[in-house]
Amino acid sequence: MTSEEMERAIEFLLNSQAQLTGDIQGLKESVQGLTNVQKQTSEDVSALASAVGELTGVVVNLADIVAGIENRMDRFEAQAEEDRREMRQAIVRLEEQAKTTREEMRDSFDKLILGNEVTRDLTKQVASLEVQTSKRVTGLEGRMTDLESKLP
Repeated sequence: MTSEEMERAIEFLLNSQAQLTGDIQGLKESVQGLTNVQKQTSEDVSALASAVGELTGVVVNLADIVAGIENRMDRFEAQAEEDRREMRQAIVRLEEQAKTTREEMRDSFDKLILGNEVTRDLTKQVASLEVQTSKRVTGLEGRMTDLESKLP
């Protein structure tokens, strides 16, 4: 190999070495950038995991609250059904009492009408007896007057 070829080979090697050194430096910087990104990603994932843990706690609390509300709603619905049943029974009792009261009032009115009719009939009979008694008394008075006039 000639000295020129040797120089070119050395220059090529030096250029290749420089290129390789530059490439390695770029790779180091890229690796450092990726390391920083990885570190930030790890921190973000850690923060996200913490947030997910907190949200899980909130969801569990909400689930407990919902279960409590559902239990209360079940109790309210059961109480409402019991109240409706009692209300229906009270209405049935009131209807029966109203029917009994109507029947008793109808019976009382019938008796009152009958009593009124009997009283009217008795009043007519008393009036008739009074007229008859008055005629008898008048007749008796007339006889007494006749008898008294015949006495000395």
